[in-house]
Amino acid sequence: MSHAAYVEAFYTGTAFKIERFLLGLFLSKPSTDLEVNQLAIGEIDHFSGWRVEDRSANQVLLRDIISGKTRSWLMVASQVGGATPATRLFFGSAVLAETTEATGEPRVDILFASLLWFHKLYSRILLDGARARLAQVSNNDRA
Repeated sequence: MSHAAYVEAFYTGTAFKIERFLLGLFLSKPSTDLEVNQLAIGEIDHFSGWRVEDRSANQVLLRDIISGKTRSWLMVASQVGGATPATRLFFGSAVLAETTEATGEPRVDILFASLLWFHKLYSRILLDGARARLAQVSNNDRA
């Protein structure tokens, strides 16, 4: 499975399409499936509320352009040694802490901290959805 297919499956899944709709509606950051495809194949580096910070053949790191505090990372790696070739999907999401002026210590905003449970759940839903979409495409290709 290619990295581009993974990125496309991730950002065109049902849950993420809802997020994309809400970003367009409330923050004037609309996006289309065509833009997702262009992001996936490296033709564009801006997509809705995100900007590519780094990219290679098998991974991409995106930063949100609204707060600048969140990052998303997607990577694929081929798995060898099994009966059938497989691809491992990696996804990471981070919320960056701010440094407090008084102490210089990192501190996560209270709103982000209170929603961390939802962020983790939502991340799992997005990854599971992308994995299911890729498995379906792979099964259809074999048929």
